[in-house]
Amino acid sequence: MISSIELERLPGIPKVFNELISANPQITTLLGGDWRNRDTRESVAQRRRSFKKPDGLGNLLRQGYRDVSRPDKLEKNLNALDDPDTLAVVTGQQVGIYGGPLYTWYKALTAVLLAEQLEREYEKRVVPVFWMETTDADFDEVNKLGIPARVDQSHHVVYSPVDTIVGKSVNFYRLSQEINSITKDINEWLRELPYGARLAALIADVYKSGRRISDSFLELMTGLFGEMGLVMINPQFPSLSEEIAAFWEICFEKIEKLNSAFFLSSRELSDLGFPLQVRMREDVLPVWFIDDNGIRYRVNGSADKWKSGYEENETISNEVLREIARKKPLSISPSVLLRPLLQDWLLPTWIYVGGPSEIAYHAQIGRCYDFLSIPRPLIAPRISATIVEPAAQRLLHRQLWSAADVLGGREILLRSTGYNTLLDDLFDQGSEQIEGWLTRLVRTFEENSINMEKEIELASAKINYQWNRMKHIASKKIAEKDRVRTVHAEKLLEMLMPEGMLQERHDNCLYYLGLSGSSFADKISEQTDLFKPKHHIVFLEGSYGV
Repeated sequence: MISSIELERLPGIPKVFNELISANPQITTLLGGDWRNRDTRESVAQRRRSFKKPDGLGNLLRQGYRDVSRPDKLEKNLNALDDPDTLAVVTGQQVGIYGGPLYTWYKALTAVLLAEQLEREYEKRVVPVFWMETTDADFDEVNKLGIPARVDQSHHVVYSPVDTIVGKSVNFYRLSQEINSITKDINEWLRELPYGARLAALIADVYKSGRRISDSFLELMTGLFGEMGLVMINPQFPSLSEEIAAFWEICFEKIEKLNSAFFLSSRELSDLGFPLQVRMREDVLPVWFIDDNGIRYRVNGSADKWKSGYEENETISNEVLREIARKKPLSISPSVLLRPLLQDWLLPTWIYVGGPSEIAYHAQIGRCYDFLSIPRPLIAPRISATIVEPAAQRLLHRQLWSAADVLGGREILLRSTGYNTLLDDLFDQGSEQIEGWLTRLVRTFEENSINMEKEIELASAKINYQWNRMKHIASKKIAEKDRVRTVHAEKLLEMLMPEGMLQERHDNCLYYLGLSGSSFADKISEQTDLFKPKHHIVFLEGSYGV
């Protein structure tokens, strides 16, 4: 079973993203159009087909797979990319170990589903492509594996090889011996899941010492999505160097104006009252240099006076910059804002699938597409979901909560807890009334010259004792109920909002695939309307470890 809630109800969603979902024309204009509008889609498709993509693109990407087995549908899609009429639905993410967080899997699935839908609608080949962000140097974004607490109480596994170097591009890391023990541990709990045996065999083959992290990621994603036709691209594929050199050539023709285009788009966004997702500096180029050891260096300064540790802090002229780009194009890496343009230079991108924060910074880059004369793709949000296992379902039912309440945070869940003040007032009022009735009885007896003092005193003591005892018992029961409610809230937050973040940003996909197999993707696919995005609440039927 699947239910849905509005995306704007999720915590921490950028304003730009919410305005795109609500079809605010100011934001859809800054993002190149609304992907939901058929006329807009057709117009962008025509512009994209008129832009020449690299000859033999499919073959260039095929070379990057080396000896990785390619299913028939993947091979057909690689062949299709050699056709100038073929378009692509593209997504991408850092190459997290063992596939990274759930949202990486959601991105890939969205690209596959959207490509299939558009291909049916337009009767033209549309290929899903996943861009592997391998030039990033933030190792903390790729080395963690989020695990549900019912599998591992630590919540996550961290791969920390001894050769970790600050500033080193991820593509230059090879898996060390430490990965073997992590893979072994993961395999132990994967094999206990109903559909975990295949996954265990896959990661045992893919994640072992000596392999590049990027190669392991490519092979894992091919194992998960290859039969669906998902094409993987690593911008560090040597086969792409000539085409990337051509991109840097047009970027560096007027290098001093490259930043100006970004600043113009950013100012347009700011003038509309929206916060910037990425802050820029005028004296820093939107590129990095990568040396032979994979260390990245910023390029800063001004025209004809650029500086970078790559060239031992010597001043670099515009011509030297262009020469480096011609001779060693893979030694230059785009910044987060320039990366989409390199991507759309190489690929026939019709629609790009992104997450909320990613879409927010896409609103800052429109003018650069004009500056480099690259057709701008449309932007669509990825699938977003929270998975609710039977144990969590039982807790929700017991407390009459919804999954949306959990996503709202601890305070929403516990808002109705605490000592029941209404009940407390009733007991106090009852005590006053009992005391009043006893006083009236005493007065009536006295008026009729009847001595009932001892009997009234004894009755009063017994009544007050029983009344206070009942109040005490009621208070204990309410307190116990509150404690249970608090415990249930903590358990639910642990399952649906691990470590205070959305589940899709923490948990790895392997557990859920091992638990439900292909039905996991089928369930999401059947309920997803890619042109009416919502956050899905997915209720699973199987469970493990609870």
